[in-house]
Amino acid sequence: EWGHAFWKGDLAIHGESWVMDEVDPLLFTHFHNHAICKVTMGDRQGVGTVETICIGRHAPSGFLELFDGAA
Repeated sequence: EWGHAFWKGDLAIHGESWVMDEVDPLLFTHFHNHAICKVTMGDRQGVGTVETICIGRHAPSGFLELFDGAA
C-alpha cells in the first residue's frame, strides 16, 4: 500500500518503528538510504530526497561480495 512513489495525497502520513536489537543491519534490504535535503535550482528552492546504495565489490571499503555491508 505504501510502495515507492505511491501518491497518497497532500496530507497522507505513515510511519514505522523497529526494535533495533532485532534488526540485522547487514540484511540487504537495509542498504538503501534516503536523506532529506534542501535543494536549489536557479531561483527555485524546495525539499528533496537523496537516495544512496552501494552494491558490489569495492575492496578499499571492505565490500568483497555483492551485498557486503559496512557494519
